[in-house]
Amino acid sequence: MIPTVILVGLLFGRWWAVPLVAVGWPLLLLATSTIGVTEVPTAAAFGIANVAVGILAHKALAWALRTVRQAFATTAQR
Repeated sequence: MIPTVILVGLLFGRWWAVPLVAVGWPLLLLATSTIGVTEVPTAAAFGIANVAVGILAHKALAWALRTVRQAFATTAQR
């Protein structure tokens, strides 16, 4: 289920997803009886960490694509 949260970060790539996951992920786990009430802070922390990894990966891929695109645009102008 952790890749689900990473995928949210990869797809959206925006930091506003962090508070949504911090609330939504523990609620989802509570609703499916995967965790108890005492484990909510831990689930929120893991959700935040995983969505942050996805967001950072999204930003790294976007930066790499922009760099390659600029390199090809510069080469095509010559």
